[in-house]
Amino acid sequence: MIQLGDRPILEKLIGPVKVQLDAYSRGEVDGVYLAYSRFVNTMKQETVIEQLLPLSAERFAQSEEERRAYAWDYLYEPDRSA
Repeated sequence: MIQLGDRPILEKLIGPVKVQLDAYSRGEVDGVYLAYSRFVNTMKQETVIEQLLPLSAERFAQSEEERRAYAWDYLYEPDRSA
């Protein structure tokens, strides 16, 4: 798909994405990639290619800082003795 703009409408994406997911599920394609241009400034745009399928472990890896930021800490009130 081309010329979707900065904020594509979900309804325009559902059909093409389903076709790609179905082809991957049937083994007709080995991977699904997303290619787009990232706007830097009026003189420069960067080409970006991201692998969507198969999922890779690197996409789910978290740094120690991210683990601390999203860690759960439970606070019980009142405390156990009360």
